[in-house]
Amino acid sequence: MPIVLFGREFWERLIDFDFLAESGLISLNDLKLFHFADSAEEAWMHIQAGTSEFHNAPENT
Repeated sequence: MPIVLFGREFWERLIDFDFLAESGLISLNDLKLFHFADSAEEAWMHIQAGTSEFHNAPENT
């Protein structure tokens, strides 16, 4: 499931995600979870893409 952050300029000024990954506070793979959106349509696009990836993932059995 994607994490959609509304307002790219705001979030990029507030949190340096690359620095968090470089410092080992989050993994590089965690960066793939974050998506920025500046409109409702863009946010919905990220949600749809993320949920289709989730539903197509192989099940752990």
